[in-house]
Amino acid sequence: MADCIDERKHFNLDGDTDREAFKSKVPVVTYEDILPFIRRIADGDRSPILSSQPVSDFIISSGTSGGEGKLIPPIKQDQDIRLKQFVNSYD
Repeated sequence: MADCIDERKHFNLDGDTDREAFKSKVPVVTYEDILPFIRRIADGDRSPILSSQPVSDFIISSGTSGGEGKLIPPIKQDQDIRLKQFVNSYD
């Protein structure tokens, strides 16, 4: 899983962008499967490891499912949604 481009080639996703093609070709992974890549991003790697969009920060989960919080790398779109929700909470 060197980077996002390699993964698209690895899973033969070059021309397929629809949901069903993705679901049929890309396996489900656990947090532990991608933890090494999350750590790389947290350590400053800005290459497209998990997403074609840059990861600028992390959200830390509450840890209720396993006792310890997990680092979740949001993308810009997620940040925009969170900001709107925050602003709307004061209306």
